[in-house]
Formats: sequence, C-alpha cells, structure tokens
Amino acid sequence: MKNGPYTLVIAPENYPGKRYRGRYCYEHRLVFWQKNGHLPEIVHHENANKTDNAPKNLEGRGRPEHTRLHAKPMTKVTKVCEQCGEQFTRRKNGNPHRFCSHRCCLIFINPYRFKLPLGLHSNQRC
Repeated sequence: MKNGPYTLVIAPENYPGKRYRGRYCYEHRLVFWQKNGHLPEIVHHENANKTDNAPKNLEGRGRPEHTRLHAKPMTKVTKVCEQCGEQFTRRKNGNPHRFCSHRCCLIFINPYRFKLPLGLHSNQRC
C-alpha cells in the first residue's frame, strides 16, 4: 500500500512505532528498526529517493537536525529606506521591504499623526 511516495507494510506484533489503520507502518521505518533496534524521531533517506529503503540508505536523525539539513540558506538583500534614506538589510522572502523600521513606515503613511522629534520633518532623515 502507498501513502504518497512512501510504502506502507503490515507491521510485526512487536513493532514499537506508530501504526496506521491498526496494522500498517512505513517500510523505511520498519527496515531501520529491524537493522538498528530502535526508532529515531526521523528516518532520513540519504539519496533522497523515498522508495529506496535499503538499510545503507537510511539514517536516523532528530527533528532539529533534519530540519537544518533541508533548510534553504537565507538570502539577504540590502535596500534603502524610502522614508529616511538609511540602508538596511532584510531576509529575502518575497515581501517588498520599503522601510528600515516600523517607525519610518508610520511616518511615511501619516506624517501628521506620528509625533516627530523637535526640528525633524517627515522628509528628513530619522
């Protein structure tokens, strides 16, 4: 039986892991358990082929370690604030960062409602 890219097999009576529909378990977790005698939080496929359940292809990992393994590297962008002209750096995540701070954003949206320090006008640098 399949569940997405993974294969479900009938679990033995002494299988310690989670069962699906009362009797099935993931084949890669069963193979890892049979070889190593314990079940880790995550069983990772080294070659990224989720149908290759050979014992040499399976590795036990904790969730944080597995997440770091698959996390994409952070890309940073440097921009210039539309309000004060200061350069700032943000993570690139699809949002069009226009301001260096929440304060500059508020000044840009409504310069008369936001109290500015004495002698500073909304078109001057913060």
